[in-house]
Amino acid sequence: MTASERINDNHATIQYTTSMTESSETHRGKSSKNTESQNGRLMDKVLLNNSDANKVESVALSRSQKDEDIGEDVDIESTLLLTSFSEKRPEIEPRLKATMKHYHALKGALESDNLMTSMALEHAKALIDVYSKCKKRSNKTIVTDFAVALGTSKLVYDIIVDRRSNYPEVTTWDRKPRKEQDKEQDNQEEENDDTAEGDENQNQEVNIQDKPSYEEGQVQERIQQEGNDDTSPNPENQLSEDDEEKINTLKMSQDLINHLLAALLNFSDLHDEFCMACSEVGIVQLFVSMTKDLQDSVSYHVKFVNPKTQYLSKYTSRGKMLSRTLGNLHNLLKRVPIRTNFAASQAVNVLLPLLKAEVALFSAKGLLVLACLIDEENNHLVMADEEPIKFLTSILKKAIGSSTHRYLGFSASELAEGLTQIAVNDNNKKTIAQCGAIPILVKMLQNAKGDEEKLSACNTLWTLAFDGDNKKEMNNDDYAIFELKKLLTSENSQIKRAAAGALWECEGKERHAEEKQQSDRPQPATGAHARDTRTLVLNNGFLHIGHFVTLRRVNNLCYD
Repeated sequence: MTASERINDNHATIQYTTSMTESSETHRGKSSKNTESQNGRLMDKVLLNNSDANKVESVALSRSQKDEDIGEDVDIESTLLLTSFSEKRPEIEPRLKATMKHYHALKGALESDNLMTSMALEHAKALIDVYSKCKKRSNKTIVTDFAVALGTSKLVYDIIVDRRSNYPEVTTWDRKPRKEQDKEQDNQEEENDDTAEGDENQNQEVNIQDKPSYEEGQVQERIQQEGNDDTSPNPENQLSEDDEEKINTLKMSQDLINHLLAALLNFSDLHDEFCMACSEVGIVQLFVSMTKDLQDSVSYHVKFVNPKTQYLSKYTSRGKMLSRTLGNLHNLLKRVPIRTNFAASQAVNVLLPLLKAEVALFSAKGLLVLACLIDEENNHLVMADEEPIKFLTSILKKAIGSSTHRYLGFSASELAEGLTQIAVNDNNKKTIAQCGAIPILVKMLQNAKGDEEKLSACNTLWTLAFDGDNKKEMNNDDYAIFELKKLLTSENSQIKRAAAGALWECEGKERHAEEKQQSDRPQPATGAHARDTRTLVLNNGFLHIGHFVTLRRVNNLCYD
């Protein structure tokens, strides 16, 4: 799953950046805890001295300075990496330089406790662009290889942990009674072009910066009154400068984390090594913990759901954070060796409540993640309601109808794979078919953009065919059987096997049962007849697998 952003300057960011600038001298004087990741453990770190901080500022270049050289403080190892990668692929050297520049700017900002600046936000946004602006998949792979070599996953982990350590409310903030939120809705919208790559602006996210709400003290009372036209400000409840600074910092921290989550979505989409690097630094445990904190944001999005499509028209900052965190978890789970870290994090217990989420997008994403963690022994845990499955089949239909075969950041292949995993549960098999998945999967076979899509669709149809009603629907669909038979001649052995399996469930078993009823015992075949029958089997593959089973028995009789 990918997420590419084309983001204009955000008015709210400008406002609270100004506030942060005014208090920067005080902020620089404060000590802070920076965290490092090693097996998910936090470590205290002292601020760099002033000379180091000045060197960091030289790295934080404006995005408009595209032709300016990399800062002098970039280490020799990174420079050597850049030279090595650029020699192999000189055409993407500008992308590689940009990746290194943004990486070191963010690293310097973290080390100097200078993350809460508009410049740091710009560099985080730019990490999204360096990937999404690569048009060729091969170029995206090289850029991600370079990001792995730099240690981008470690840096993102450290920044997110730093924000959560210094401001624990960053993933729980914005809670507020529903009535007060409704009154403020019209005054709080901030557009943020966050359309997933390949979606062609079909579902633009709008970000809602919720008014903050603490659980105690004057800050809670003051914030609950903001935006309420019926309540005049109470001088006694005015925020202090420290409270204002904290609120601004929380806003910027959420924006920073959201940008970094989007960058990770890109890098982890098609790259095994990047995902393994994320796992090694403890990102699985971190994201499971964040998911637990963010789940209560789901209910606020109910009023933003389109009743016909179930798509969301708007997101809160925390809602977007939850969506992207789940997307990253799904990307990581596609790599089987990483799944042990999910078990250690008790991920199943954290994710199960999402299956009953009031918003289909969140329940669908939770279902996709859970389905990767469930085996046949406990598949009852992923017995899903109709809404999330209906949502997944609808975006699969949208994906195969788009020019890129992607929708809402999901590729057609991974959506079909997700349905296959969900269909491990027998009740889900029925629900998936009832939501119209079979004709959608057949169309996916007809319009597949490569073997990956063909294999994913075949495997899903094969799994669904284990249900009797689904089998009948497939047999009654002339296109389904026809497309599966065409794939028996595929040069890809996996596709041929999946197509053969689906056909065996649809046709082979019944045909073989009929043949057994016609004869209690097979008759020996001799001479040319046996050779002709054997030739028929070899020429037609699985279509006569029932005959093949009989033939093997006949041959045993002939040659014993």
